[in-house]
Amino acid sequence: MNKRSFLFLLLLIGITLSATGQKHTLSGKVVSARDYRPVEFSTVFLPQSELWAVTNDKGEFVIRQVPEGKTIIEVQCLGYVKNRIEINVRRDSPVLQIILAEDNLKLDEVEVVAQKQTDGLSTSYTIDRNALDHAQILNLANVSGLLPGGKVTNGTLINDPRLALRSESLEKGNPSFGTAVEIDGVRLQNNAEMGETLGASMRGIGSAHIESVEVITGIPSVEYGDLSNGMVKVNTRKGKTPFIVDLAAHPHTKQVAVSKGFALGSRSGVLNAGFEHTRSIDDLVSPYTAYARNAFHINYSHTLLRKSAPLSLTVGLAGNLGGYNSESDPDLFLGTYAKVRDHSFRGSLKADWLLNKSWITHVELNASFSYADKASEVRSRKSSASAQPYIHTAEEGYAIATEYDSANPYAPIILGPTGYWYELAFVDSKPMNYAVKLKAGWARRFGEINHRLLVGGEWTGSGNEGRGAYYDDMRHTPTWRPYRYDEQPYVNHVAGYAEEKLTIPTTSRSTLELMAGLRGEATVIARSDYGTPTGFSPRFNARYHFWKRADGAVSSLSVYGGWGKAVKFPSSQVLYPLPSYADLPAFTPGSTSDGKAFYAYYTYPVKPQYNANLKWQYTRQMEFGVEATVKGTKISLSAFHHKTYRPYMRVLSYVPFTYKLTQQKDLEQSTIPFARQTYTVDSQTGVVTVHDTDGALASEQLTYTDREVFRAVSTYVNASPVVRSGLEWVIDFAKIPALRTSFRIDGNYYHYHGTDETLIAWSPGSAQMMADGRPYRYVGYYGGSNAYSTSYAATASVGNGSLSDRINTNLTVKTHIPKLPLIFSLRLESTFYNYDRPLSEYAGGTQSVVLESRNDYFGVPYTKNVRDKYIATYPVYYSTWDEPGTKIPFYEKLIWAKDNDVALYNELIKLVQKTNYGYTFNPERISSYFSANFSVTKEIGDFASLSFYANNFFNHMGRVKSSRTGLETSLYGSGYIPSFYYGLSLRLKI
Repeated sequence: MNKRSFLFLLLLIGITLSATGQKHTLSGKVVSARDYRPVEFSTVFLPQSELWAVTNDKGEFVIRQVPEGKTIIEVQCLGYVKNRIEINVRRDSPVLQIILAEDNLKLDEVEVVAQKQTDGLSTSYTIDRNALDHAQILNLANVSGLLPGGKVTNGTLINDPRLALRSESLEKGNPSFGTAVEIDGVRLQNNAEMGETLGASMRGIGSAHIESVEVITGIPSVEYGDLSNGMVKVNTRKGKTPFIVDLAAHPHTKQVAVSKGFALGSRSGVLNAGFEHTRSIDDLVSPYTAYARNAFHINYSHTLLRKSAPLSLTVGLAGNLGGYNSESDPDLFLGTYAKVRDHSFRGSLKADWLLNKSWITHVELNASFSYADKASEVRSRKSSASAQPYIHTAEEGYAIATEYDSANPYAPIILGPTGYWYELAFVDSKPMNYAVKLKAGWARRFGEINHRLLVGGEWTGSGNEGRGAYYDDMRHTPTWRPYRYDEQPYVNHVAGYAEEKLTIPTTSRSTLELMAGLRGEATVIARSDYGTPTGFSPRFNARYHFWKRADGAVSSLSVYGGWGKAVKFPSSQVLYPLPSYADLPAFTPGSTSDGKAFYAYYTYPVKPQYNANLKWQYTRQMEFGVEATVKGTKISLSAFHHKTYRPYMRVLSYVPFTYKLTQQKDLEQSTIPFARQTYTVDSQTGVVTVHDTDGALASEQLTYTDREVFRAVSTYVNASPVVRSGLEWVIDFAKIPALRTSFRIDGNYYHYHGTDETLIAWSPGSAQMMADGRPYRYVGYYGGSNAYSTSYAATASVGNGSLSDRINTNLTVKTHIPKLPLIFSLRLESTFYNYDRPLSEYAGGTQSVVLESRNDYFGVPYTKNVRDKYIATYPVYYSTWDEPGTKIPFYEKLIWAKDNDVALYNELIKLVQKTNYGYTFNPERISSYFSANFSVTKEIGDFASLSFYANNFFNHMGRVKSSRTGLETSLYGSGYIPSFYYGLSLRLKI
């Protein structure tokens, strides 16, 4: 353990002496503000001492061993507004009566956007049910539009967008993959998916069952691991409720949902159940292909041992029976379709035991699992005038095509059918994830100092029980090899952590809060060469409250900051990428009279190489923020700087090898007539033998040529760091009482800089021939790539990164009339600055030059000031087929060859990458643009509420100008702003 980690451990040990001071029993009753009836199943929580209780059927609660002095009490219950009060606990403290107001539009304050949390130590936002209803969020991935500077989107469930915090699409560093999402403590993971490295899909999450969403964009507690880009925590309904029916209608989506919270009695707990059906189409003109979401949830909660050491139990089961089927779409070719099954199941168990001992306060156990069935089925129409070879061999060596034989359907190469037929392809993926977590908390007060120590450990794992890709009939199976997902080992992670939090009053009005934690984790992969990687993630947060609720113009002021490290585990796609196969033509005879060509191929399985130096990706996060209330106006500023190290990237390496090629000229030497020829090939030597079908002539072995080529082998490496930084602001102006109107300005400035200097190998291979007719014999090594995804191998490109800057600002005007009750909001979304440009930055030297003409190969070194010029990128090095391990400096050799070896020069210039247009590397500035959206929600008595919204209700179709090309384009359909879109929803309480 290094010195820094040791110091953090010392800090986490904290105070080890027993607490002193008097302790008392706190009792009270929770009642409704409307009729003063008892509120059963409400939670009474003391955050400073982490003590809690749940009210009985009379609304009563008792909390024992409460430290003497001032303390905060938080009381909340489903359907009511959280009440937070401060009391002074004494021996003679009276029995409390805590009043909860019903959560509806009759309140004086109702929020319709994400609210910045001011009691946390890092940047986080809360989106409650009122905001979700008002914005009619039908897909959890769209909650980012409610954050500062966020933009509303009209995406359908078929599009399946992924959530990425403090980032944008097409960026290096896997931002969506690093964004963690939890629903009632169950982590949604994409670690066990094959074929992609995106964040978890959320289209299968029932939006009508969500009660609140917490978005943590700052440095999270060390309790949370396997993330590198923020976290989203979703809470579903838990508690007693009436029957709630939700109906929503949008042009592309329809939804109906029902839910109910059943009170089983104070001794039996509460059962919540709900079901939601949502149908979403992508194209109004052809509404036959629709994604259907059938989401359900069941939660049971109960508190045992209330009078001594209360034990809270929560058991949950949720899932989705979804997918889509295009079989009924009349616009498709007859008999063709695509089916996708999107079934998922999540289960959880939480037990929180309040021991309230001198050496421990509480212990909590969490266990969860998730399982998904993501099978796809595609039936497509195929046709061919001649029989094409379908290669199925997975063994290295030579094989020749044969006609399909039902007795040997898995022959190495078969000849496909002619005419017309249907091909039926399947992909079976069943990702499985599980987790067991145990943590213990010790909270005490030492004089005026509140202390909390949290210690815990967890075991998580993921794997895939799917079959992979396969076909129903080998006769119609194109070139393909099986790769079973369920044969890959599970990946397990173990972690332990400790975290200390101190709240220290510094004056009568100011307080210092400190939180430091250290997380240690290890990855265990059975039957793997990766070993057991380990690492430590320290995190630190601090907030200083100068004062709260003070008189004067500035009634509150605080500053906060943090620093931390977060590790993102690799996915199965990174650890076990699908193998590929090199199928090289070894013998190509002419076609027979019935259109059959019995080609022979040399097959080489290209298994991904194990990279002993692969390290786990992590992000170092820093942030600083200021919050103040000035004459009733709340102001919040938060600056962040994130640097992601060792992002996963797939690259290729090229290995020279030789195989035997029998050409047409070799076949022409045979004395056997073509009409009577049949062929065999030796699987090891590659020698082709011609046979006479009549047996009149002896068999003949054909001559061949040794063909020297490269084979490409993929492996995963760690790419160069990526930087994301920015500033977020929220200004909530004081409400104008006479107009019942308030104004809010929120926005963000976002900066991204991602360049890569990893040496990327690339060769045109058989796509490019040498002047002498041989396959291309050189490999270029480029300083980085513009690749954004790890799903495909990074290859040669012009430039090696990009830079972008955005300034987004939103103005929200909210009018709330509690007596009606009604709330109306108008939101103006604006982008004042939209800038990006490609980059070619390589610390090892110049690899890109500016050309006067695209036909040139030499020019002046590239700089950011270049405009309207073609750009060429050189490899840093190159190697030859004969000496693959020797990397030769490319530029120096190119200059030498130009005057001394014209043949070599003509071959090397084939490795130079050029832009297709002179404006490609121009900086891109899009002129400012905006969109206006409005929403209105009206409550009808106590049993119904109606919401309507219209995005881009002006149907703004203005034009924006591009500085890169100088052209103007319409905003309509551009993706910069949403198209005109509207929706209506109705909620009934029965």
